[in-house]
Order: sequence, then C-alpha cells, then structure tokens
Amino acid sequence: MTDPRDVQPEDLEPASPPAEAATPTGSDDGPPPEPEALAEPSPGAAPPSADATSIDPEAESLASRHAWRTWLRSGWGLLLSFIAVASSVVTLVAYVESKLDEHLVTTPRLRTQLEASVEATYQRDKDAAEAIVGDWQARQRQLEAAEAQRDAQLARIDALAEEFQRIASGADADSVAKELTRILDEEGPSAALDYIETQRGDIIAHFLKDRAANRAKLKPLLASAGLYATEGEVEHARGLYAQVVGLAPDWPEALDTHRGFLIDQADLAVIRGDLDAAERDFTLARQRVDALIALQPEEPRWQHFLALGLDRTGNLKVARGDLDGAQQDYDGALAISERLAKSDPSHAGWQRDRSVSLNRVGDIKAAQGDLAGALAAHEESLDIAERLAESDPSHAGWQRDLAVSYYKLGTVADARGDQHALARHWGTMLAIFDTLDRAGRHISPSDRKGLDTIRARVDEAVAGAATDHAGAVSSLGGD
Repeated sequence: MTDPRDVQPEDLEPASPPAEAATPTGSDDGPPPEPEALAEPSPGAAPPSADATSIDPEAESLASRHAWRTWLRSGWGLLLSFIAVASSVVTLVAYVESKLDEHLVTTPRLRTQLEASVEATYQRDKDAAEAIVGDWQARQRQLEAAEAQRDAQLARIDALAEEFQRIASGADADSVAKELTRILDEEGPSAALDYIETQRGDIIAHFLKDRAANRAKLKPLLASAGLYATEGEVEHARGLYAQVVGLAPDWPEALDTHRGFLIDQADLAVIRGDLDAAERDFTLARQRVDALIALQPEEPRWQHFLALGLDRTGNLKVARGDLDGAQQDYDGALAISERLAKSDPSHAGWQRDRSVSLNRVGDIKAAQGDLAGALAAHEESLDIAERLAESDPSHAGWQRDLAVSYYKLGTVADARGDQHALARHWGTMLAIFDTLDRAGRHISPSDRKGLDTIRARVDEAVAGAATDHAGAVSSLGGD
C-alpha cells in the first residue's frame, strides 16, 4: 500500500479521472478499504474468464491515490496527520535538547579551564623570575610575587567560574553571555577573551541606549575583566574594569569587583617592592569602598572592606617606616571590626576580622617597643582564633589562623628573650601545620621554607632549655 506521505504533489491531480466503478468511498468512520481488496474475488467464486472485463492497472493506481486524498481530508485523516506532525516536533525538540546537553556548561569544567590558565600564567612568571641574573633579591621578590599572584587567582577561581555560570544561565542572560561562557568552557580563556573583544562595542552601544534597563548587558565585560586578571593580562583587566565602572559608577557589583582586583594588585606591588604602585591601587580601592558606602550606608560588607583597606594601608606604611601612621590605620580597622563583631556575635567572619586586627595592633606595638601591649593584643586574638578553630576543626582557614596567632606570641616571646615560651608557642604552630600537611591542605613553598627556619629555631630553643636545666641541676649537686 502506498504511504500517503510519499504522495507527490503531481500525484494528487490525475491526468484523467478513474473509472467510476473503481473509485472507493471514504467516510469519517475510518480509512478506506485497501485497493487490493476491491479486485479480490469472493471465496468460492469462479475465476474470471479470459474474455471477462479486467481492471485497468493505471486506472487502479489513480483510484488508490484519489482514495487516500479523500481520506486524508476526512476527520480521521486530519487527526492522524496532526499526531504525526506533533510527534515530529517532539522528536525534533528532544534532538535539539540532546545537542544542547552535549554543550552544557558546568562550573567544574569552567574551574578546570581557569585552573589550567592560572598554572600556565604562574609558570610563565616563574620562568621570567628565574631568568633574572645578577640580582638574587629581585629574583626572590619576583618569585614570591608570582606565587602570591597564583594563590590569589586560585582563591578567586570558584567565584569567577560561578559568575560565568550565572551570567550564562540567569533570567537576564543574553546570547553574548551564553556564547562567551560556552567558548570559555570549550576553548579556554584566550578564545573567550578574543570573542568578547569583538562584542565589546555592541555591548556598550546597547547599554548606552538605556543604562538602567541594560546594566545586565555589562556583566560579560565585568566577568571578562576578571578573566584577563586570571590570564595575567593585568593592564587589559585594569582598563576593562575602569571602563565598566566609568559606564556604571552606581553599580555595586562592578565597584566591589574592581575593589577586589585593586587590592590584589596592590598586595603584589608590595611584594615586588613597588610601594608607589601599591599606594595608587590602595587609594583607588578606598575610593571604590567609599562609593559603595555612599550607595548603601547600612551594608556591613562595605564596612568590612573599609577595615581591610585600612589594614593594607597600615602594612604599606610599615614598609615605609611610618609606624605612627600605621598604628592609626590599624586602630581604625580594629574599631570597625569590633563594631561589626559586636553587632553580630554569631558571624564568624566578623569575629575573625577582629582577631586579625588585634594581631596587626600587636605587631605595631611590638615594633614600637611596647611588648606588654603587644602580648595583650596577641593573647586576645588567640582567644578568638581558638574559639573559631574549635567550632569547626575541619576548617583549614581557622586552623591556619590559630597557627598564626601562636606564631605572633612566639615572636613576642623571642623579643622578650623567653626561649621556653618561644619553643612552646612555635612548637604548637608547627604541630598545626603538620596536621594540615598530612590532611593534604595546600602549603606554599615559601611557607614551607619559613616553617623549616622556625623548626630549626624551636630545636635550638629546646636544646638551649635542656642545657640550662642541666646546668641548674649540676649547680645543685645533682647528677
């Protein structure tokens, strides 16, 4: 039987009408009888004689096509045709969805691409540092800066991967955001950045037509600025951040993201010894924080960032020898941290900020010769660090903070000439790091080098304490 879907347009209009006797009648009750059944003799009937009138094959074919045409126009035919079309649509949708699934962008895949980029950037910077000849101090600074940059980039990878996932799948995601994220997922950061540069002009043009309605269109540019930073293309990142913030100076997300970038760059400049560059970036970061506070005065995060900025500028002033200026910044950061900690005692982050600020104050007091004040500040910081570490023993960050607090106490003991206290505090610190190391937690090469130096000092202090003890026993007439 001929499939009605195979009937060609020219077959629907026969050249001449079929014989009337051969034309089947269609009805709404069901499909017409098979054409072959019309010519089949009834059981027991005599076969037709040679001179009997036979059905013309051509007329029979035309009659069959005409019958299907009539039936297709009937109610049953329309119903089944609709079902066939619907099935085709469902099949097509399923096919398209399966293809989309093949290119489904996931945060873990984005993270893998970004981690590979960070490691490639680190290796490039490390090779450049090791190529420095004749100035071991400059070489060491560049190596430390490369390592610090890698650590900072790795710390931001999760947030960056999640941001790309968000701009590609959010309710306001557009085709540029989706394509940018897909290219990053499939081809990596360099290809994604090449693509966004071809789209930058159009994105800005669309934004300028209606700034309030189209601010979301700037999200691919903001995310790409972070991608430039991950690639180590700092000047491209700097320019793109400045452009986005210039277009949307009242956009908290852009101000905050730019602030984080500037802090990272200033920290790296301090490590490299370029204090002027560090001051420029710290100053601009403070301007971003001030803008955030002006937009949302009651938002505690902006106060938190203000305290962090004061910590950083305090560090910079210490590097320049301005201890009084550093103390002012540290005291300001501590005042903010104490206010936030008091406002929400259950907020672990605010409690940690207070602990860090206390350590900064202890450091500057020690540098100014106030060892009693330094000891008091570090002991108060230790109390907070111990509570946080006990609240979640699996939290590597809390454990590291606890180790740092013990280190600070050890430095004060060293300054006071108390080798017993030094061995006790630094020994506890080394035990914490050893536990982290056994658990597979990341410890940077520079940290390991510092730990080796501290371990040697602890061994020396323990040996000295043993010698002093033996001398005291001998003086008493013991064995």
